[in-house]
Amino acid sequence: GIAQTLMQDWQEKVDANDAFLEVAADNHAARHLYTKNGFAPIAERKGYYRRKNQLFVDAIIFRKSLTT
Repeated sequence: GIAQTLMQDWQEKVDANDAFLEVAADNHAARHLYTKNGFAPIAERKGYYRRKNQLFVDAIIFRKSLTT
C-alpha cells in the first residue's frame, strides 16, 4: 500500500537517468517491492550489514533505468 504509492510517486518526480537502491539480502519485502517496480539486482556487497546477533548480511544493489 503505502510503500508502493511512495515508490510510484518518487519515480514520477525524480530527474535522473538511473536509480539505484540498496537493501539487505534478508529484507524480502523490500526486494519484492523493488523488483515489482522494475528494479533489477546488479551487484552484492558481501557481509555489508551487521545484525544485533553479530551475523553479517549481504547488501544487494538494484538499478532501474528511468529513461524511456
